[in-house]
Amino acid sequence: MRISSFGRCALAVCAAVVLLSGCGGSQMGPPHPAHQVNGLSVLPATSETYKDLYSFKGGPDGEYPVAGLIVVHDMLYGTTLGSGCLSDCQPGAAGTVFSVSTNGSETVLYRFKGLPDAAAPTAALLDVNGTLYGTTQLGGTGCGSTGCGTVFAVKKSGSERIVYSFKGGDDGEAPFASLISANGELYGTTYFGGGSDECNGGCGTAFEVSTSGTERILHVFKGYPRDGAHPLGALFAANGMLYGTTWLGGGGSCTNGCGAAFEISTSGKERVLHSFKGAPDGENPGGGLVSVNGSLYGTTTAGGTSEACPQFDGCGTFFSMSASGSETVLYSFPGGRNGAEPNGGLLSLDGLLFDTAEGGDKCPPSGRCGTIFDLSVSGEEHVLYRFRHEGFADPGSPLVAKDGLVYGTRGANGGTYNYGAVYSIEP
Repeated sequence: MRISSFGRCALAVCAAVVLLSGCGGSQMGPPHPAHQVNGLSVLPATSETYKDLYSFKGGPDGEYPVAGLIVVHDMLYGTTLGSGCLSDCQPGAAGTVFSVSTNGSETVLYRFKGLPDAAAPTAALLDVNGTLYGTTQLGGTGCGSTGCGTVFAVKKSGSERIVYSFKGGDDGEAPFASLISANGELYGTTYFGGGSDECNGGCGTAFEVSTSGTERILHVFKGYPRDGAHPLGALFAANGMLYGTTWLGGGGSCTNGCGAAFEISTSGKERVLHSFKGAPDGENPGGGLVSVNGSLYGTTTAGGTSEACPQFDGCGTFFSMSASGSETVLYSFPGGRNGAEPNGGLLSLDGLLFDTAEGGDKCPPSGRCGTIFDLSVSGEEHVLYRFRHEGFADPGSPLVAKDGLVYGTRGANGGTYNYGAVYSIEP
């Protein structure tokens, strides 16, 4: 996922643009053709290893699956953003929750209705004892005509309830990232809210919420230069701590900060592990962190050493970080056919890290279709697949794995009907 504006978008249809290409005042845009490829030989997977499992039809079926998938037993579950109406929504217009079998059979479990119901889900679901929990960046009973976003629960039978409606102001607003479960509670972040004066609309929060709906703000982000601002990627829990990244804030030479990596205890004590500095360091981490053998790994959508994306100060990086915050850039994305702006969030599988990025083969109107790639922990990249003309793919969501296959969504466009698709690929 990507977001690059301090201004809030009022419509869910704009929210899709925020996540996929920025909304108003954008810092991020299409990469320039690559001038370097880091000296790597990059071989795409053959078309036989890639398969579209299901193409969304729009309307009641849902459209634009910008969030990632989860695997529960033999099924894949996810959400679609929908067409983005804000009130008096027709069924299907404010997003859906769906299931897809690995052979491509799809079922819509729930259609969001807009205020006072949830609207605009943009993050992967979480399965807790057979109930699916998620977040929406709009909807609920707070913040007037648009809503400040919700935490919701959906049974696999299709019944839904709003667990918590964010209120904005001192409370959170616009939870873009997925939830995690730890110590019997749910944890997540909001992109806005928290009451900090350093950011327009607040710098965001980290929160705890029970499955019954009791919410507690763990931390209010304070923004540049003291703290991170605008958390976007999902948290993860390890050794009693929560780890994550913020899109802006921290230090560095960037206006409003280049982003930060942080840790926070479940009691709310927060520490900035690393402030990104911009090229040749990373800038704008959007996908969160993962842990492999005691080290943290992540990506940034800008920064690095490539000269192919001068408007972003580089095409993005892959980095490692110790628990104390010592950071090393392992790879600078070169742009062009070998990828730029990685933004889905890393998937750890069989000693490799998988993700998606911009770049790939040229496609109108964006000029690029996207790539699926893997990385070794030493920083060697292998492009698994370059999207070509398949509905202007734009694969910006996290990947999941099951039985030797990797699954993902093409959210902005793609599929037979150009409303997005679920795909599989054999790594």
